[in-house]
Amino acid sequence: VSLLCVIGEILAAAIVRGRTEEKQRRVHAELEERIAERTLQLESANRELESFNYSASHDLRAPLNRLAGYCAALKEEYGDKLDQQCLHYIERIAATGEQMDLVLSALLTLYQVQQREMVPRPLDISELANAVAASLKQREPERQARIVIHDNINVYADMKLIWRALENLFGNAWKFTKGKPEAMIEFGETIHDGE
Repeated sequence: VSLLCVIGEILAAAIVRGRTEEKQRRVHAELEERIAERTLQLESANRELESFNYSASHDLRAPLNRLAGYCAALKEEYGDKLDQQCLHYIERIAATGEQMDLVLSALLTLYQVQQREMVPRPLDISELANAVAASLKQREPERQARIVIHDNINVYADMKLIWRALENLFGNAWKFTKGKPEAMIEFGETIHDGE
């Protein structure tokens, strides 16, 4: 009798275990299905955002170029007839347009970066930084900015992404040091706690 009771308890436990495992499989399958649905929704939202990003950055460029043209025309045609306050406003409008153009360029860069696969490799970004700095100096040789670039900064990264990052960093530094008599732009690395 006791052997039958033990066998009965084992069978009852096996049945409960089987039901529990089946319930876990169903819950797992439902979760997998939800994850797949959410992934598709996220991918769709990302594609829409990328498309909007690309369209907005292109569609807003033409009005900004016209705005810059109108500001230049006003200064050229009427600059000698306008007071300093008016000229200041025209310069601020043009500068705001330039800032907006930088934002649009960044959006377009982000779109382009998202469209390509990264190809990381060992790079000496000091060499890249020197090339970017030389390009800036060549465009404005009259600028008296001092540029200091530390040697042998080696990373493992995607060449095109690092190039774009350096162009943006140096471009901003170049822009924001304009008009400063002793401007200095420094690019380097700092070791902190062994990193």
